[in-house]
Amino acid sequence: MGWADYPWVVDDLRLFAGSAPAAFQAYMERFGERLRQSLWNFDEFTFIAACDEELAVRILGMPFLGADYSFADRTAMWMLGRLDIEDIRRVLDHPELGGEITNANAALAALLALEQEDPAAGAALRTLPWVEDGIMYAPPTNVFSALGNPEREHEVVADLVELAVRSAESVVALAGKPWVRDGISSNTENTLVIRLVDMSYRNGEMVARIVGMPFLDSASGSALDITDVMEELLRSNPGGLLRLLSNPALSGGIEEGQDGVVALLDLELRNPAAAAALKALEWVEDGIDLSENSAVRSLRGVALESGALFRAVLAKPWVQDGLTDDEVRAIYRLRFETEEVELRVLQMPFLEEVSSLDTEALSSLHLLNSELLRQVLAHPSLRDGITDDRTNVVAVLSRAARNRPDLLETLLDAEQTIAPQRRITLPLGGEIVVSVVWPGPSGSDAKAAHALDLLEHAVRFHEAFMGVAYPRGHAVALVADVTEHAGGG
Repeated sequence: MGWADYPWVVDDLRLFAGSAPAAFQAYMERFGERLRQSLWNFDEFTFIAACDEELAVRILGMPFLGADYSFADRTAMWMLGRLDIEDIRRVLDHPELGGEITNANAALAALLALEQEDPAAGAALRTLPWVEDGIMYAPPTNVFSALGNPEREHEVVADLVELAVRSAESVVALAGKPWVRDGISSNTENTLVIRLVDMSYRNGEMVARIVGMPFLDSASGSALDITDVMEELLRSNPGGLLRLLSNPALSGGIEEGQDGVVALLDLELRNPAAAAALKALEWVEDGIDLSENSAVRSLRGVALESGALFRAVLAKPWVQDGLTDDEVRAIYRLRFETEEVELRVLQMPFLEEVSSLDTEALSSLHLLNSELLRQVLAHPSLRDGITDDRTNVVAVLSRAARNRPDLLETLLDAEQTIAPQRRITLPLGGEIVVSVVWPGPSGSDAKAAHALDLLEHAVRFHEAFMGVAYPRGHAVALVADVTEHAGGG
């Protein structure tokens, strides 16, 4: 992709070249082969060049505009473009920058620019202990490696500077919260900050109101779930978010752990009939406690995606009497290409009651591609649906499809596959199910039983070695390609 693909930019470049030729030449030398990067801050470059061409040339010669042009670098340039020329000079000549902006100090440059534009917001960020100690920098190999990395401090500062421009009140409030003062170092904390920045693009005043609520006094999974609903609603129905926040149920502001309440209020705005059906459940009607938040969120998700599936799920006895963790996971994993498949799977015998192994089977089906899923569900052995005695086999199908697709037909044939299971009681984890799936000829029962003994031993050893409860209600192993050695035991 070249300049010709952006004709409007070419016109602007002609104007740039005519009004500030020296700055234009410096710009093309810097960005001539990096078109996409140049467009991020084109307006800032041309504005500064129009006001002071010599200053623009000076900036274009600085290291932060090199090939490693990151978000923090772009934020620094964006902030410079917001200042008048004298304030830009004050930033560039600040002793903390050492005479130039580099990738390592670009976030500091952005903060210095914020201090010129909004001294109160800038001062709030300066009080953060990890900013006072010096903003750490390390070039991330990708965005995922940066998340949760203390050396991402320069990116976090850039995020907070950007938020301050759109909602200074939010940044002042955030700077007083312990999880911000201690350093933004976890994925949850990073995601919350980025989500608030994204929301501020649409309504900075609304973000300031949200930041002042108690649920953001800590960076928790509940806070993530609440802001997820808010961001989605702000994007699709800003007036709806205002109505949600004004609901009498949230009169004191949203508290920690009210993600289920927020999810239900959101559903009332989007689908009143579904919300009424959900509220009619006895365990919802008597108030949503902390253990029920994930259940309400899972049912809201189904209601927003498929009315027919929501009604079918709601009719299940195990939904009527409240949801266990396994049942919540089952609802989340009941996601397939078509509503028809979802409804068919939901009505299968193995989901009359839901266990940990059932959720594993659902996950396995979900991981199959569309063609394989159709083949599996059309197999004669599953004509009447998946039954409890075949759940352990279904649970290993996705693994077989990935590593040994030639075994799929054998696994689905009950005559060719042995799948013994037993319930065991662990000292810490309590009762769980261990199971072995052994594709092989008849007469292999003894071998499969021995493999089951080995699996039980491994699970018991794992729990004893870790010193904590085994984390699942089941353990299932696919055993294939076993080679027997003379003298083996």
